Amino acid sequence: MNILESARNVLLTEGYAGLTLRNIASVAGIRLSNLQYYYPSKDNLVEDLLTFIFSVYYHRYNQISLDKNLTPEEKLTALTEYLLKDIRDKAVNKVFFELWTLSQHNSYVSEMLSDMYDNYCDLLDDLIANISPEMPAAKRKNRAILAAFLIEGIMVHININQASDKDLSAIDKECVELVQYLAH
Repeated sequence: MNILESARNVLLTEGYAGLTLRNIASVAGIRLSNLQYYYPSKDNLVEDLLTFIFSVYYHRYNQISLDKNLTPEEKLTALTEYLLKDIRDKAVNKVFFELWTLSQHNSYVSEMLSDMYDNYCDLLDDLIANISPEMPAAKRKNRAILAAFLIEGIMVHININQASDKDLSAIDKECVELVQYLAH
């Protein structure tokens, strides 16, 4: 297991408080001094960890947005469905709750999360612009933010209520319809 995967696993199992270089080295199966050669401080490692976590999303966003076989509405649906499926993963859910908490105490993490959500909302804004080019830019931006955090809010619901797949299926359907409505 590589260093960043090990760091993600430590974040999942022990939270940010347990995200120490010593714990990460142990999980990665390397000596602390070897880890410190690549990451002299925890902040250096957290920076690469966040880039590692977010790169999965950027890659998938780009795949969807560049797919010439999909209409703008289909791209928006594909992105929404991808995110709704992703937030059901307990590991994803836990990582984001840890990152949200950490962002309240660490300005770098706060900036990284802000950048990630800005990019996410920009992608949604672009998709909405392709669906409704006549919509004013400020309104598109607001609707992109509403769509993004509608999905994020469902993640909170999943975490708090432990909703069943049947309940979530109905919510997913409504969410896709609402996101499409916001785009029109």
